[in-house]
Amino acid sequence: MESIQKLKDLVKWIEDCPETELSYIIEKLEEYKEGLFSYSKFKVGELVKLTLTPNISEKENWGWLGYKDYLVKGAIGKVADVDYYKGFFRYGLLFGNIGGGIFTFWENALGKTND
Repeated sequence: MESIQKLKDLVKWIEDCPETELSYIIEKLEEYKEGLFSYSKFKVGELVKLTLTPNISEKENWGWLGYKDYLVKGAIGKVADVDYYKGFFRYGLLFGNIGGGIFTFWENALGKTND
């Protein structure tokens, strides 16, 4: 229940915060995000290739079992989303030859298509 109280406190702070201060904080957060993401190795829309074949089994990445034959080293995907989580970039990829939506990979699993 402590987290609910923290959330209530945050909502109250936002409600009490002068609009100019809140706008400044949001502007700074957007600048920090832009600065961080400028270090991303890959950009949205860029083609990348898998540099390894992910472990896909009944126990690991089981949601990808139907795509196991396509998600292999060398497969080409298009970056649809870039995220930063726990100190690392990760990328949501779309593969033109398969459906299934976006597949998320850490940066160490990807390379440039001309490598």
